[in-house]
Amino acid sequence: MMKKKFRLVQICLVGAGVTILHIQLQLYFSLNYNHDQQEQQQQPHSIASGRTNNINVPTVAAFNNSTTTALSSTNHHHPNTTTTTSNCAINLYGLPRAFASIVLPSMITNIIRHNPTCDYFVHAYNLTQPEGAGRSGQGGTVHVHELLLLRKEVHAVNPQARVQVTWEPEADFWHRYGDLIRKIHTDPDPKDPTKRRFYPHRAKSYRFPMTVDNILKMWHSIESVWRLMMQYNLNQQYVRVAMLRSDVCYLTPIDVWSNGTDGILDKDNKVVIMPGFGRFPVSDRIIIGPYHAVEPWAIHRFDHLEDHASYMEANHSGWTLHSERFVRYTVLPQITSQQEQQFKIVEHSQMCFVRARADESLWMTDCFIGNPQPDILPHLYNFSTPNGGGIPPQHRSAVRATVESVLRRPCVPGTWSKPAKYGPHLALTCRRQTEEGDGEIQ
Repeated sequence: MMKKKFRLVQICLVGAGVTILHIQLQLYFSLNYNHDQQEQQQQPHSIASGRTNNINVPTVAAFNNSTTTALSSTNHHHPNTTTTTSNCAINLYGLPRAFASIVLPSMITNIIRHNPTCDYFVHAYNLTQPEGAGRSGQGGTVHVHELLLLRKEVHAVNPQARVQVTWEPEADFWHRYGDLIRKIHTDPDPKDPTKRRFYPHRAKSYRFPMTVDNILKMWHSIESVWRLMMQYNLNQQYVRVAMLRSDVCYLTPIDVWSNGTDGILDKDNKVVIMPGFGRFPVSDRIIIGPYHAVEPWAIHRFDHLEDHASYMEANHSGWTLHSERFVRYTVLPQITSQQEQQFKIVEHSQMCFVRARADESLWMTDCFIGNPQPDILPHLYNFSTPNGGGIPPQHRSAVRATVESVLRRPCVPGTWSKPAKYGPHLALTCRRQTEEGDGEIQ
């Protein structure tokens, strides 16, 4: 089996010729997105009700971004138009758990085919050891080289699309941010010296210091893939950008030009899309929108850390480096404060994706928790449950069938389990059938 894998990589490298060398193999990778939250908290600011939620974000003066040039609606084209130039970029960040068996097949079904004019950029860390069990599941081996398979699938839809992949040793991250990490680990809370200033001690699912360390790893990966994209954005051709995780199974189609309602395009390029689930109080997992709106989400997080800490100490004590609250109180105000742009933040009414783990299991309850939009479950599964209610046993076969339809293969062995000590998760094991035929489908 290993010989076949190495032969596949060799074929990809030879077939791509000199172009594949642009993939910049800087050896990068190791995001344990263990910071993902399963706890539910009351939303401190109201979000408008309705089929699609519009987030009203108060401007925080300290976080104003530099002014940018407004994009005219004539400066871009939509994916259903004919063009020879990519006008959008899809950026993948994170640890690519089960990328070849789960993530990439779901991208083929629900992302690549729906966005034929986009270029792709990827950043990761290189794990030299198998991932251990913890808040992100049972652990397992992460094969970073599987990211190279993305190129073939993208070029099957658009041979001219650019696909750039880069990864780095995890040790590089620790070396670069060592002083900051030590500060975050040790600075005392000014209101209670027995607690740490930056650590969100009110977040019951967080574990010190792992969770906050992984948030910082995520920030670095997000910023790195953005800067990789910028190396090829010399003519400002990317007017629409998606920042997506590389460790999830995309269960519903994602059109980067959507305005948040399926089938309707954002013709004025003013709408910013966020998930309508996992809202603690907003989701931190992906974002899609105009280039200048997505930019504050992707870069400068480290630059705003100190100001964010001061703001949270004064207004939301005990939640300083809580990932979703950082997005809510520091990132989103930078987007909405661009008055000349008049960007509108929308939580998608039907989007659903679930986290894939290194052992090829899927956390199928991801779209069931975090105050999900009411249309998500009926649209995907034809049933609904209360917020955080889980998947009733009588509906599990339908949920499994949905996954198998997206992946275009059966889930082996297709069993259900509770994968983590923290949170109300239910996992579906969805391994590939081996050549020997082991793993009967239940």
